[in-house]
Amino acid sequence: MNRTVRIAAALALAAAAGIFLWNTMCAGAAQNVRIIKHDEQKAAPVSPDNFTGAAASRGFFPAKEIGVSTGEVTFPAGARTAWHTHPRGQMLIITSGRGLVRQWGEAPVEMNEGDAVWIPANVKHWHGAAPDSSMSHIAMAPLDEEGRSSTWMEKTSGADYPGK
Repeated sequence: MNRTVRIAAALALAAAAGIFLWNTMCAGAAQNVRIIKHDEQKAAPVSPDNFTGAAASRGFFPAKEIGVSTGEVTFPAGARTAWHTHPRGQMLIITSGRGLVRQWGEAPVEMNEGDAVWIPANVKHWHGAAPDSSMSHIAMAPLDEEGRSSTWMEKTSGADYPGK
């Protein structure tokens, strides 16, 4: 994905964070502009308890400091999350490739580069790469009162994921 689209996605993420938690962020945040340089945002493998496949995650901002979990997750073809929910919802911005999102009880839906996805609070779902394509997304989920952004559940089975 080109640099302009990545910058636009990052700006959209920052704007959405303000919309979600304006009062929380303004009340508790320091009053100085802060840049977290790209080389400070270390990518790390994701937990095998919560993902199938070798996905990697790179956090952008300290979640507890701003009240929102933010980051970029990169999924190789076939990699995906376990079933999970978010107490205050989640936004995904697809930055490259093609992926799938599936809500409990529904069929998987395709996501493509440039798509924005809203997952409402407490909706059980999974998301990840398509079976034949890698996918990256920027994810943002506000923290609840206990500081959680996700509740992880069972891993996806072969019946949950097309082509497996």
